[in-house]
Amino acid sequence: MSCQNKLRTLIADNFVVYFKSHVYHLNVVGPDFHQYHSLLNEIYDSLYEWHDTLNEQLRQMDEMCDTSLKDYADETNFSLINKAKTGKDMFADLTEALETIVAESQILYDEAGIEGHGALETCIGDYMMDVNKLHWKVKSCLA
Repeated sequence: MSCQNKLRTLIADNFVVYFKSHVYHLNVVGPDFHQYHSLLNEIYDSLYEWHDTLNEQLRQMDEMCDTSLKDYADETNFSLINKAKTGKDMFADLTEALETIVAESQILYDEAGIEGHGALETCIGDYMMDVNKLHWKVKSCLA
């Protein structure tokens, strides 16, 4: 699979995780509400900003961005059915989702370096650093 196709999948996965974290932000309840609500806000804000940056990388590779939710649904690695109802389930789901996008980012990062896509390699490196930090914060909530 080309860097462009891997990037498309990452964009779709990033969007799905953005959506999940935003929905979780709206639905989290319990004694740790304020802390969790704020963390989920940080996550979805970050992933939303990365959505734009990742798509700009695609455009710089002379590729058009997807224009429909169906395209994202077809390209994502994630199920679009959400079963997380409790805060613990939400954070467990996000932990797994963030681990997945870090792993796929690493593959894209490595391939971008091999294929000589320096700007993409730098962008994905920065993305991985940010998502790793979010992953650490979410995983810490489950400890």
